[in-house]
Parts: sequence; structure tokens; C-alpha cells
Amino acid sequence: MNLSTRALTAAVALAAALTLTACGNEPAPAAPDSTTSEVHTLTDDTAAAPLLEGPASEPADFGNGITARILSVGVLPPGADPYPSFEDVGHAVRLVVEVTNNGTEIFEFPATRLMVTETAMFGPNWAEGRKWFTDGDASELPARLVPGTSATTASLFTLPAEGLSDLTFVFNPNPEVLAPYTFLDVEELVQGY
Repeated sequence: MNLSTRALTAAVALAAALTLTACGNEPAPAAPDSTTSEVHTLTDDTAAAPLLEGPASEPADFGNGITARILSVGVLPPGADPYPSFEDVGHAVRLVVEVTNNGTEIFEFPATRLMVTETAMFGPNWAEGRKWFTDGDASELPARLVPGTSATTASLFTLPAEGLSDLTFVFNPNPEVLAPYTFLDVEELVQGY
């Protein structure tokens, strides 16, 4: 081997040895200086949304005087009038919710009332019940609530009979500006079953 080939081989071997030695042996990061503090900011707005939940027997507080409370949870047996037959999909659950503006400013519902979040979930894994559009649902809410006024919305879901023992309801009167509220233990309010 000539001198330049030996030098090149030695350089490659040295580089490989240094690379292999460094694998997994990086120095640990220095401990933070106790005289300074770091500020961590969340950049994902969904991660920063507050988790609002509480028992179904208590009103939801969305802030600024906006509250919602479940007025009733009724269960209709399969085929009950005036609703279509639910024999293939289980029991119909009708939730009536009142939204109240106790604040000092006008509360606007979303321009498309169907954007109001109403989701019934059942069981330990929170499977979603099937939503039906009926008279009195969110599409019939007024455009707004002035301070001191209320409006009600009725939502209808179907779910299996065994789902009636573990019910959860997620509601949001305006997802454009508010975080959703999760009503827990809704089965405790069930009437007519």
C-alpha cells in the first residue's frame, strides 16, 4: 500500500471509531440554572382548551354568565310516536337543555344553528349515540340571547338499551367561541324507562 492509501484508510478507520464511540454516549444536558426560568408556551390551540365537565344534575358554566342545564332526559320505547320506529337501533333518548344568559352582553348562537354541539355517549368507552333531527332541536334556537333570557333545545338520540345505564352528554351552544361541556352521569336523570 502506498502512503496516501494508508493515510486514507487510517482516516476512515479513525472517523468510524469516533462515530461508534459517540453513539449513545452523548453528554447529559446541563442542569438548568436555578437563577433563571424557562417559559413554555403551547402552540396547539386544541391542547390549550379547558376541560369543562361536571355532574348532569348541575348547570354547565361557560363563563360570561352563559349557563346550560339539562331540564329532562326522557326515554321512549321502540316505535313510540311521534318518532319513527327505532326497533332496529334501540331506545330513543330525548334531552332537553336550557341555555341562559345571566351575563351583561348579548350571546350569539352560531350562524348555522346545527353547529351547536349535542352528542350523547354511552358505555365506558363513550360510544356515540345516533343523532336525529326533530322539532325543537338546535336548528330552532334563536339567533341570540340578550342578558336575562333563556332558550331551550331538544335533542334526540338512539342507543342500545344497555347504554341507558351509563350516559354522558357533551353540549356546546357555540363551538366558534366556547369549549364544550361534558355532563357526566346523565343516566341519573333518565325518566320514563
